[in-house]
Amino acid sequence: MLDWIVNNKEWIFSGVGVVIVAAAVGVLVRWRKKKDKPTKQDFRIEGGSSNIQAGRDVHINHPEKLKKAGLLEITDVGFTHESEFDVKLRNLGDDACVITRIGVSMIRDHHTGVLPILNPTARYKIPIDGTKKGETRSLDVSPVVDAHKADRILIALDTTMVYTLKVTFHYNGDQTVSFKKRTW
Repeated sequence: MLDWIVNNKEWIFSGVGVVIVAAAVGVLVRWRKKKDKPTKQDFRIEGGSSNIQAGRDVHINHPEKLKKAGLLEITDVGFTHESEFDVKLRNLGDDACVITRIGVSMIRDHHTGVLPILNPTARYKIPIDGTKKGETRSLDVSPVVDAHKADRILIALDTTMVYTLKVTFHYNGDQTVSFKKRTW
């Protein structure tokens, strides 16, 4: 038997080497599978206004973080026969926009008159006659444009003159949206 072992030692050592390699691969595979399985420590919920993490690769965003702040957009501006700007606004955000002030700035006096003005009834009145170029007249207001809603605002200028004006809406503290338009 000893002669057979001596004559076949290469085959024996090769077989032992294969067994050792196979055992090592088996140990690594089992270790890797165990490592991939989540443990109780892998699942945690972080409270407060932060994101939630569940496991290594799963993140659930906190819904409050996904909301967009209110953002006003002027969609259309017309001019009525009563010498009023007819302004259509919409809120593109998820929070309401509270308009706190409307300003009308004189850009150019065309020194031209038009038909007499009709007195507005339920409109914002910002008289513009006598305003010098670059000067702004404003009115504190408080309409609310709810999230994903639209509104229509009339601004009575109490004038029969033709001007180019800039109208600015101040909302949500420090936000503004504006347009420039010639009356008539």
